[in-house]
Amino acid sequence: MTALEKFQELPHINSRYEIQEDWAYTPNLYHFEGEWHVSWIHCSEGDSLDDFRGPTPEEAIDKAYNWFHSKFCND
Repeated sequence: MTALEKFQELPHINSRYEIQEDWAYTPNLYHFEGEWHVSWIHCSEGDSLDDFRGPTPEEAIDKAYNWFHSKFCND
């Protein structure tokens, strides 16, 4: 699975870390201060939950994806 496919599987979540259909906290990928980040940023408030960092977009996505699967999936 590619990093883009992994990123596409990351869901919206609410502040209680429950999966939401839409809105609430949305996964975002961005570059800031020399690192890549995947953070769940609230659609209207702008605050965030969790921040996964890496030197490449793929590494940040992998960290977020692995966290998601350990928290939400029973693999």
